[in-house]
Amino acid sequence: MKVVNKLFFTIISMLLLSTIGLADPATNTNIESKITPSANFYIIPSSTNSLAISFIDQSTGSPITGSPISWSWNFGDGGTSTIENPLHTYVSDGQYTVT
Repeated sequence: MKVVNKLFFTIISMLLLSTIGLADPATNTNIESKITPSANFYIIPSSTNSLAISFIDQSTGSPITGSPISWSWNFGDGGTSTIENPLHTYVSDGQYTVT
């Protein structure tokens, strides 16, 4: 019999900031971008440690790059990260809200 540890996630949102001002050379005025960021990511559990989870960002929203320009992850257990695709290892199985 194979016993598999299950780690449940309630994924609510990821904070993204991507509103910037762009200069219009034709009129020399600022045009403010109104593109709304869309948070989206998926997870990949480690094959060797069921508590180690890779978070892969798939968000959109920056008018220049098409992707976010900064990240702020909160893993629901006090852990945080500011990198695009973090790896986080939980201490125990449980239900965590990732924002």
